[in-house]
Amino acid sequence: MPAWSADGAWVYLLAQRGGGVDLLRAAVDGSAVETVIAGEDAHTEQFALAPDAAHVYMLRCDPTHPWDIWEQAAGGAATRALTQVNAALLDERLLTQPERFAYASFDGWRIEGWLYRPAHAPTPGAPLALKIHGGPHGAYGQTFFLSVQALVGLGYAVLYVNPRGSVGYGEAFAQACDHDWGGGDYQDILAGVDAALARGFSISVSGIATF
Repeated sequence: MPAWSADGAWVYLLAQRGGGVDLLRAAVDGSAVETVIAGEDAHTEQFALAPDAAHVYMLRCDPTHPWDIWEQAAGGAATRALTQVNAALLDERLLTQPERFAYASFDGWRIEGWLYRPAHAPTPGAPLALKIHGGPHGAYGQTFFLSVQALVGLGYAVLYVNPRGSVGYGEAFAQACDHDWGGGDYQDILAGVDAALARGFSISVSGIATF
């Protein structure tokens, strides 16, 4: 939910930008919109402001850390986790950091994707699981997926992309699947599979599955 500054001059809000979630503030008089905290490498779901707005408390995660409460100074400095709810469990598990990459789709549009490589891939190659988001105006990104980490732990490679229609890449991109659902967005996803194969990792395309 948006939050007001103590003086009533600003409204603070979260905004999806690419694969991350930024904390912004907008002047009530319409004069400015500013980035308070850039969330390029994390997914923030909720936030609360300190009374002086100098610090922000956030519920956030990233691909290898489930949700915890974080404190961050406005402006992006002095980040620290206030909780570590799953620390004991995480110490017993091997989690995979995805490769974040961009590629050109069939018509040159820039599409963003994430490829998880299994730590112990079978021979001759890891079967590929393709995770497709719904909506269609949703988005994937720098977030924690238990299902993805479970598949990677079983020896699968996992790929997800943000095809046209996804939010966080501008209005034109988000509306590009209107009246063409399953058209250009479908081709974006298949181009993502080709881009993953081109990254030099042994993936068994015959073993591809979606979930």
